[in-house]
Amino acid sequence: MLQFKKIILNLVLGKKASSEALSKHLQEIGVKIGNRVTFYGAHQISIDEQYPWLIEIGDDVQITAGVRILTHDYSWSVLKKVYGPILGCAGKVKIGSNVFIGSDSTILGGTEIGNNVIIGAGSLVKGKIPDDCVAIGNPCRPVMSLDTFYAKRLQRQREECINLGKSYINRTGLTPPPRSFS
Repeated sequence: MLQFKKIILNLVLGKKASSEALSKHLQEIGVKIGNRVTFYGAHQISIDEQYPWLIEIGDDVQITAGVRILTHDYSWSVLKKVYGPILGCAGKVKIGSNVFIGSDSTILGGTEIGNNVIIGAGSLVKGKIPDDCVAIGNPCRPVMSLDTFYAKRLQRQREECINLGKSYINRTGLTPPPRSFS
């Protein structure tokens, strides 16, 4: 049954049927992709294919559902109508290694995201995001260092684990299995 489902997904979604299929397709058209890159919800991710050689993604990157990566825009169409000449707008996108990009974020051309970076969900990223930080917003800006974020997560971990267990017990009446906490 699982194999049949995989075949149907490949037929319907094609290059966006899985993380592996999308990664392979992007590499074939010229996007530079590192090792262990994961596209969560590949069918919901939009990566600009007009200038694939302008996109570079490092190792150990996680890109979540709804993310858009753009290398160009069509603002020139308005200028052309008013002034005549076509003034193209394109720029590189470089995503470093060990980066997480939260759902529904947009990465614009001319953006460089450093290594060890967390981009918060719904962010609009343009320009340079430095290494070792958490960045969020529109426009996306660093809000804390990775060290600060780690310290905050350590403090909250125990309380969140207890709440997770209590919620499981309340919902199911059962003791949560160990995999619920990994």
